[in-house]
Amino acid sequence: MKKLVVIGFAIVVVVIGIVLIRKRAPMQEARALVVWHTESSPDTHAVLASVNKEFEATYGVPVKCEYVSWSQLSTKLNIALETDPSEMLPDISHLQPYMAYPLYYDGQLVDISDVVEEVRQSYSKTGIRASVADLQRFDGRYYGLAQHVGVSFIFYNAELLKKHGLTAPTTWAEFFEVCAALSSAEGGDFRAIAMPGSSPFFMECIFSEYLNSRGARLFDDAGRPHLLGNNGVSDVLKVFAQMSRHVTRDFERLEYLGQFQKLVDGDAAFVMFAGARACSTFEKLEGTGTEPLKYLPLVPPRFAAASHPSFTSVDCEPWVLMKERDSADLAKKWLRLLYAKANYLEFCESVPIQLIPVSADLDADYAKNNTVKKWQSWYDHATSMIDGQRVRPYFMQKGDRQDLDFLFKLYNKQILYRLVMACVRSGEVTEQHVAAAEEEIREVIKRFSRTVNIGSE
Repeated sequence: MKKLVVIGFAIVVVVIGIVLIRKRAPMQEARALVVWHTESSPDTHAVLASVNKEFEATYGVPVKCEYVSWSQLSTKLNIALETDPSEMLPDISHLQPYMAYPLYYDGQLVDISDVVEEVRQSYSKTGIRASVADLQRFDGRYYGLAQHVGVSFIFYNAELLKKHGLTAPTTWAEFFEVCAALSSAEGGDFRAIAMPGSSPFFMECIFSEYLNSRGARLFDDAGRPHLLGNNGVSDVLKVFAQMSRHVTRDFERLEYLGQFQKLVDGDAAFVMFAGARACSTFEKLEGTGTEPLKYLPLVPPRFAAASHPSFTSVDCEPWVLMKERDSADLAKKWLRLLYAKANYLEFCESVPIQLIPVSADLDADYAKNNTVKKWQSWYDHATSMIDGQRVRPYFMQKGDRQDLDFLFKLYNKQILYRLVMACVRSGEVTEQHVAAAEEEIREVIKRFSRTVNIGSE
């Protein structure tokens, strides 16, 4: 009898063990939700880790967040797409809007219209800011949701200009007059412009920004390149050619962070491309821990021939879901959790002013942030450009066809970077360089585009 009891007890223990193992199995065996993001700040990583912990506790699925720099994102995506998409692609990723259409065209992106509508409704007073509301909206459906809204800045040393009786320029003609006056006043080998010439990505961003300010387009209504004989493109290239006399001597070797050192050391007066996270860089370089009020944002100079105010670039990094991973329901749950008000406000405050909320509903709370208050002039400049809809996504010009499916490949080829650099080096815009760039772009379209027909003409 005792033997039977022991056996029965053992069976019960085994059964209970099997049940418990099965209950634990989903967390142990579930494939992790993979998220690729481009935010480098440790503070942002900490917020994402907190969101992931909450997600894992709620849904029993682990989350693997991987930081991928912008310089590497397109390479990683291309490798994944060309080798084993179902295994190598993430479930959720950042993209820039110019990258999105070919992925949509190939059926790689998940329709997230339901998530976008829920975010809009959760911030029902103002919805999603108009500047980014319809990015990655194709055929009436949404295939991306802006992570935040930020702008690119031009910074200048206000004290240096004041020292020589100069005021902040508003047009490109005034800008170069100020540069020349500073060179004369400072003497020696002083050159006013610091610009990240070593970075193809940043230099092409600047080029795209100036095209929008001029109201110029690289492509005609058929999507074909139109650089030769294009007055708008010529005006933009002439600006780069004029910079030849005013950029720092080490321009071609200068990296992004090196610009700020030039400004702090008094070796330049203008930084031509930066994000708002530069506030912490200036504080570290100055060693004061307080706002160096002499570094102010400059409204992008106007082109004389443009009939509208100047533009800057919008940094919004939309989230997308990859269809190959077959994880849409879980991935949507992760996005909903990230955009929940408490989580999302904390996320945006992880890099103040750089990560401005996609909804003005949060503006009052966001404005209480100490960094935002300390650098109020920067925040005011950013929101005035955003709410005035004077921002455009990188590498996308107003009036272009939405289905330019080759932009992703084009900007990997650095064709426009080489054109810009040729203008800065030589101090002139030559038909030879422009013609060569146009022909290279045509070849990219012939090779990679399914939506634009170059033909054999």
